[in-house]
Amino acid sequence: MNRQLKTRQVCLFAVAFLPVTKFFLLPSVLASECGRDMWIACLLDVLADAAAVISVLILNSLTDKTFFELLEITFGKTIKNLLLFLYFIYFFVSALLPISEQRNYVDHTLYETPPSFITFLPFFIISAYLGLKQLRVLGRAADVMWIFTCTSTVFLFFLSLQSADFFAIFPIGRQSAGKIVSAGMKGYGWFGDAVYLLFMVGRFDRKKNDGKKLFLSFILAEFFVLLFVFMFYCIFTSISWRQIFALTEFSKYATVINNVGRFDYIAILFILFVGVFSLSLPLYFAVTVLCEIFGENKRWIFSLAVNGGVMILSYLLDESLASLKQIVTGYGFWFFFVFGNILPILSVFLKKEKRKIEKSFN
Repeated sequence: MNRQLKTRQVCLFAVAFLPVTKFFLLPSVLASECGRDMWIACLLDVLADAAAVISVLILNSLTDKTFFELLEITFGKTIKNLLLFLYFIYFFVSALLPISEQRNYVDHTLYETPPSFITFLPFFIISAYLGLKQLRVLGRAADVMWIFTCTSTVFLFFLSLQSADFFAIFPIGRQSAGKIVSAGMKGYGWFGDAVYLLFMVGRFDRKKNDGKKLFLSFILAEFFVLLFVFMFYCIFTSISWRQIFALTEFSKYATVINNVGRFDYIAILFILFVGVFSLSLPLYFAVTVLCEIFGENKRWIFSLAVNGGVMILSYLLDESLASLKQIVTGYGFWFFFVFGNILPILSVFLKKEKRKIEKSFN
């Protein structure tokens, strides 16, 4: 009953959904801290995520049980529910900034007049609907959405090549190690992708070498982000820190755009379309955690409550995006790092039974 996904779908899940939310505010945050070395800071976050993904894949290769079952076996039901409630807070909080930043991006770049309250309401309706479904719905969405993510991202990269000054990143490492690490810490609130794989442990079919495929898929998703950050500085150089929402500006300086028009908006709209599902992920898993704690029969209540709560807070914080960003990039680092990286790494030590089939990470 737990095998709701195919390994192929988990691979496509990583490629389709994980890069998209990092294309908006993250590059300017990194640029404001360490300039041309921002790609090194991003690389630190990628390596931290890679370590967590490897640990979760090792866990996945050693057991057939789900993360929920492993927590209960190791700590008992009470501690399990406490840890899961903390993860609920993690998912709820981690959804606020990406949703707020993408809503601000849509409001300020795609509309000539101030949009109304209902402009972003369809997102919360879709997210609440997804919250009612089982995990297989994300797999089915990934089967289609990866095409939009890959084609749109590659298309924007191709258009931006002419505008990029690849020598702008030299000299490499000019910023101090402290500034680069500080930038990586401020940017980590957009990472922590291994936690999604952790909550999928025991819920998809696995065969020999599937671990390698999963790892390469997550690395491909992170590579898109790293390449985007690299190209971002090569295009905007010394003013990159001012490009708060650079996705629209990323390819506008291409000669073909000046001659033909902004047909790059097609790719941007595809990315925004996939972003509906990407932004829904923390809300979906927040609902899943509540269902595990309090019962599956209340899923519709939890879905409405979680999405309604985030919707209200996102509108209340409409004029406080800078303050919310400051919290996430400052005080929030250790919270996001512990739950998005440290705990997934430590999950390999959970009590588990040896699998009777061949390990998938060989």
